[in-house]
Amino acid sequence: MMGRPAVLKRVSVWGMPAGAAVLTIAGAWLRLHGLGRYGFWRDEAQCLFIARKAFPAGIVQALLHEAHPPLYYALQHFWMPLAGWGEFRVRLLSAVFGILLVPALYLLGRRLFGPWAGLGAALWGAVAPLHVAVSQTARMYSLLALLALLSLWLLIEAWQRGGWWWAGYALAALALLYTHNWGLLLWACQNGFVLWMGLRRRPPLRRLAPWLISQGAVGLLYLPWFLVLLRQIPIIAVLPFVPVPTPAEKLRQLAGDLLAPWPMLLLWLALLAWGMWPAKPQPISPKADGALAGVVFSSIGVLLVGLLVSLRTYG
Repeated sequence: MMGRPAVLKRVSVWGMPAGAAVLTIAGAWLRLHGLGRYGFWRDEAQCLFIARKAFPAGIVQALLHEAHPPLYYALQHFWMPLAGWGEFRVRLLSAVFGILLVPALYLLGRRLFGPWAGLGAALWGAVAPLHVAVSQTARMYSLLALLALLSLWLLIEAWQRGGWWWAGYALAALALLYTHNWGLLLWACQNGFVLWMGLRRRPPLRRLAPWLISQGAVGLLYLPWFLVLLRQIPIIAVLPFVPVPTPAEKLRQLAGDLLAPWPMLLLWLALLAWGMWPAKPQPISPKADGALAGVVFSSIGVLLVGLLVSLRTYG
């Protein structure tokens, strides 16, 4: 007769991946159900109009008067002739990115904090209403979430293992920057994580050298689009049909957006506590400490930087 530890180990080995597979299937159903029910809305239509232009010059020229980098448009440019032009088929690309996020959350959560945390993260990712919604639109937001998660995972692996992981992180970070301008916020916070770990641990310079090289490569390869972004900013800084809010109104709006769906917020807090509560008290290892710092910098850091930018822009 197996004891409790053996049973838990067996559940962890077989049950957790099976649970993650079930959640992935559930997440896929939520994202594919009704995917082609409605016609394209204005932003989707504009995205597809740009994506159908000549690659790459036509897309880049059109985006000079838009607000986004070109990666998703380029992917749609090649996707639509293969998949078709109907609502379901065009949106399927975003849905695939959204579906892939669910197992990715499980794998990263398991890697950092154990299988239960991974399963909780996958559960949240599978049913999160906002992510389901963006996965059903022909826009770049589901790809943004997937690349944000992938770049965070590769950064943590690169910091802990070094070597070619830094090249993988550089590619993921570059794709993130070319997907959405919000990627700049996450990239800045990820570099803040490395700086914080460097100041705290004071590693030898040879360990920081790969980070410096990878970030230099990312910056150099992103520079051409950053120059385009500088041309976009005067066009998109303030939309004439949107009233300019005061700093106080911006804070109230942010608080409302965060707290309005309070049942989901409580569920998120419960999942967070469940995933991070250890089976027994134990000191945090250096690897877990670094992983936790990466998560904190990449989540809270983006929120704070985004708030400061909003207040500066509209204040």
